Amino acid sequence: MKDHELQVIKDYAALTYANKCAIELDVNKLLAILKDDRISQIVRDTVLIYVSHINIINETEDYE
Repeated sequence: MKDHELQVIKDYAALTYANKCAIELDVNKLLAILKDDRISQIVRDTVLIYVSHINIINETEDYE
């Protein structure tokens, strides 16, 4: 398998797991994904967006 193909598989696995963590609103697991140096920048950016959205949700719940 080529390096590019392996990177696509790693990124897909990371995004799949990130989606699961985002649905569960688990910021700690999402932050752990960011520590993995094997994922690409686009995956990191997506995970950061998930974290920021969860933080907004949590702040909104605090005001209710």
